[in-house]
Amino acid sequence: MNRPLRAVLFDLYGTLLAYGDMRSAWHAWGGLLAQRLTQHGGHIDPDAWPRLLLDVFEGSEPEPAAQDDLTVHERRLLALADQVGAHMGPKDARAMADDGLDLWQRNIDLAPDVYATLGALREHGLATGLVTNFDHPPHVHNLLRQHKLEPLLDVVVVSGAVGLKKPDPAIMHLALEPLGVAPAEAAFVGDSPEDMQAARAAGMACIGITHEGDLSRLEGEPVHALVTTLGQVVDWVAARKRSSG
Repeated sequence: MNRPLRAVLFDLYGTLLAYGDMRSAWHAWGGLLAQRLTQHGGHIDPDAWPRLLLDVFEGSEPEPAAQDDLTVHERRLLALADQVGAHMGPKDARAMADDGLDLWQRNIDLAPDVYATLGALREHGLATGLVTNFDHPPHVHNLLRQHKLEPLLDVVVVSGAVGLKKPDPAIMHLALEPLGVAPAEAAFVGDSPEDMQAARAAGMACIGITHEGDLSRLEGEPVHALVTTLGQVVDWVAARKRSSG
């Protein structure tokens, strides 16, 4: 018999937030970075620019300097500035990070039923939380405040703030610890293989979601449920309570 469920944690992008026109989002973000770097003396080769962005932002994380309070994303921006010969300091990187991500975010919105789902889970007596891989934690916290989600989440863990990243299950344990919830008493809802792998390795129930209805991204991942709306998570929780009760 399943242990009673006490908490449901969520991924952010692709889960509580639904992607829109991401091609336009990435184009706008890259354009803003190119503009700012040029203003600081950088030289941008349009043909090499997409590959350079990919190499910098998908590559290994830059090592922090002594007494460096920059986010990983800001360090990547400074590394990019070095690559193109731009002269930028930490304040410039912070402004570029905030402005670029705000522009990128315009093509991403709350998924349907976010408030209803989180509210219903809490009415079931469950703790709720967020565990997200993101290199610029201030952006995540600003979003949660903007959308008034903070009161609906008992714990928020952002990879860039804790030095852990899914699929490492340690980030899940870090989120569950302050809740006093064992992994076997928790479920995780996410849209990526890394989400499912982290939850499974931590000993949590895995719920895969896609708002587009195409679950092929999670093909081959062992999950406890596959859903296409957040509301279906509440249905799964209700069924789990019946089976364990």
